[in-house]
Amino acid sequence: MTWQPFVPAGWVFTAAGALLALIGLTAWRARGRLGQQLLTAGRHGAMVALGTLMVLQIGLPGGTAQREEMEADIFVVVDISPSMVAEDWGDGQPRMDGVKADISALTSHYAGSRFCLITFEAVAQLRVPPTSDAGAVAAAARTLTPVLTDYAAGSSIDSALDLLEETLERAEESHPERARLVYYLGDGEQTRSAEPKSFDQVADLVDGGAVWGYGTAAGGPMKERSLTGDDDDYIPDPQDKSQPALSKIDEAALETIASDLGVGYAHRTAGSDVDDAFWQGELPTHVVDDTTEGAIRSLGWILALALLVLVAWEVAVRAGALAALRATYASSREARSRVPRTEGGRP
Repeated sequence: MTWQPFVPAGWVFTAAGALLALIGLTAWRARGRLGQQLLTAGRHGAMVALGTLMVLQIGLPGGTAQREEMEADIFVVVDISPSMVAEDWGDGQPRMDGVKADISALTSHYAGSRFCLITFEAVAQLRVPPTSDAGAVAAAARTLTPVLTDYAAGSSIDSALDLLEETLERAEESHPERARLVYYLGDGEQTRSAEPKSFDQVADLVDGGAVWGYGTAAGGPMKERSLTGDDDDYIPDPQDKSQPALSKIDEAALETIASDLGVGYAHRTAGSDVDDAFWQGELPTHVVDDTTEGAIRSLGWILALALLVLVAWEVAVRAGALAALRATYASSREARSRVPRTEGGRP
């Protein structure tokens, strides 16, 4: 991160220039040994000041940076039916915890893309329209909660199909050059008696993506969710009220959705690596200049150049002093060699 100075950089350079000019003027007027000492002190002080400014990464407002942006629209379709609170994710956590974690990973994986969040149970809802603000999608995902038990009207795994098709068509019309990826997250459990419709009706609009399944074959109990907030009781089994009902993943149904969409299926568990579940296809990208308010344009190269000049000056001064010292030593030896010596070896 570039440090933004409290004092404008222009003032810093003006003050530094004025200080050097003052030192140079004083040295010129003083001349002699005192002048040389002032010049040396000023040069050393300027080197320290420039080094300090380089460490602080001083700069000017108006900086720009290049970033790579994926030309892709990511459609995240999430099941929020009551079965998504079934406690068979990880060490007895609700399935929705896994969904939230995976959506966060998904937005990071496709950084620079546009995202759209659709949720469904009995009906579908467009939670986040297509946006390049991945943070908004991640934030919306963190607040997802399955529908209240009292309002559950039965769910169908195809409830989001019509809304997904409509959203995909609008995306194709507005940005036909962008890839369209669909990620369907659910447990595949169909509680309505009607046969679900096939997702192949949107396959032509989909370039890639994946279906991710949550839950276990053994199933998990589901806590009731009510308006009163009293969620300690589990939904009872209709056949045996003394036992909690168990929701089980239907991987066959999820694999059918994946096949209809023309994408892969992955069973998600708390111990599996989400990177292995992403679609492996290539996406078009382009580089854009990103100008951010408050960004800093680095002046490091100017500071480095000025420091290099001062270092070269210091080396030249030291080399001159060394040459003068050698000349003085040589003259002294020559003078001593010309002095006549007595028989005892002394002059």
